[in-house]
Amino acid sequence: MKLNSRSCVLDAFAYIMCYQPDYVAELVGHQGPEGFHTQELIEVALAEGWAVTPIERFPQATNWETEKTRSISFKGEDREERFIRHLKKVDGVLLGQRGPKPHAVAWDSSSFEIYDPSTDTRFLLFQDGKIDQWMFHPEIFLRMDERA
Repeated sequence: MKLNSRSCVLDAFAYIMCYQPDYVAELVGHQGPEGFHTQELIEVALAEGWAVTPIERFPQATNWETEKTRSISFKGEDREERFIRHLKKVDGVLLGQRGPKPHAVAWDSSSFEIYDPSTDTRFLLFQDGKIDQWMFHPEIFLRMDERA
């Protein structure tokens, strides 16, 4: 399914939208010689009838006057619980790290599996109800809901 070695984010979006990667590249307007930016794919998804909502795994806010940073909390639900709650509801694209490099993969909420188009492999994200980070370290979930 992979378009080229710099297309992981495009490939993940294509997988979730059930499109061929070359068609998504056509919608973006280039073949990704320098790769693709997440914002390019979000624009394509929005134009194709998807709502894309970024869910950060560990959101923080910074007071620019004091330069102090604080973790965001959610009415009794810790940040990891909130992240997992969104993962369990809908498919989408996970942005994070695979080893030292940024990477994007597709998320299948029905099987709780990551699909990595770069290697054409699937693996479980959860181990004992917690995120297992041995293959991939997720940082942002781009929740993709089809609009009616």
